[in-house]
Amino acid sequence: MPFSRSAVSARAADRTGFTLVELLVVIAIIGVLIGLLLPAVQAARESARRSSCSNNLKQMGLAFHNYANSKNEALPMGNESFNPGWPNNGTNWRTRLLAYMEESAVYDQLSFTSAASFRSNALSGGNEVLRNLLVSGYRCPSTTIPAFDNPGGSNNSGPVMMINYVGNQGAARNVPGSDPNKGTSDCGHGWSCNNGVLTPNQTWKFKDVTDGLSQTALVFEQSGLTGGQNRTSNYFGGWFGPRHDRYIGHPSGC
Repeated sequence: MPFSRSAVSARAADRTGFTLVELLVVIAIIGVLIGLLLPAVQAARESARRSSCSNNLKQMGLAFHNYANSKNEALPMGNESFNPGWPNNGTNWRTRLLAYMEESAVYDQLSFTSAASFRSNALSGGNEVLRNLLVSGYRCPSTTIPAFDNPGGSNNSGPVMMINYVGNQGAARNVPGSDPNKGTSDCGHGWSCNNGVLTPNQTWKFKDVTDGLSQTALVFEQSGLTGGQNRTSNYFGGWFGPRHDRYIGHPSGC
């Protein structure tokens, strides 16, 4: 018996949706596509973060050069003290560069005197402006550490920014160092080197870089994580300096 056109049309009209099998096939295809696409998206995001981090380092490099141009070619101290003894209330190179990192308004409020403090739990003398200050150029876009973290054992109760970039003090030799005037030593503010560019309580110039500027690292990215835990060296926050006014090779025997 031949089918009538009206019967075919009626059957087509009765089928208004997908069958369960068809839906499962479509869902499976979508899942496979997402599985293929997700790693590519994550890789693209991480590539963008790496590019952003590289840009941060570039901006810091330019800030260092602009600073040196205004200071007779002298670089900022890696860490600097403002008063004798321990504990000190000094600061570091990251604070000095604020004026060249589009943060002049903040820098102009800061006090670089022994009466003021850059310790996160004792900010004073106008340095209170650093509390909760976030400078995007000092934060690695890939970091998983909160910007104002106060990990166990630290004193970042201000809180102030935990910075992901550290200066080059040099390569550590055998502790305490075969050469008492060069290498690695504890000057009252932790084990430090003085064969780098940003050393505690010492000022260097570009001409002092005998290995060549293109062959010498100035700043490094630091994740701060060890075994999944925050082990950053910013115990008193990212703007704090050394705990003592001495330098490696100090006459006191440091």
